[in-house]
Amino acid sequence: MDARGKTIFVTGAGRGIGRSLAGYFARQGANLALLDTNSADVDETTARCARERVIARSYVGNVADEDSVVATMDQVVSHFGRLDGLINNAGIVRDALLVKV
Repeated sequence: MDARGKTIFVTGAGRGIGRSLAGYFARQGANLALLDTNSADVDETTARCARERVIARSYVGNVADEDSVVATMDQVVSHFGRLDGLINNAGIVRDALLVKV
């Protein structure tokens, strides 16, 4: 996929896999809408992506809350004018034991 100039929305972008995916798409030239429940974490990811000279914006919200998702999507489309891809990475594991997963 040629990501240059595309707008990609990454949920769970504050840390881990989401942060890595955001960085990957930033290096490919994609503009990024980055969502997380933690504003400090998603702001850090956004700053890292912006160093790649792409447009990156932070959004704080929870994908488990439908109203939050609708409001965020409205903001993303308003800011970017379009959305070309979604990486729905958000999730949480409250217990670190893999055997319980």
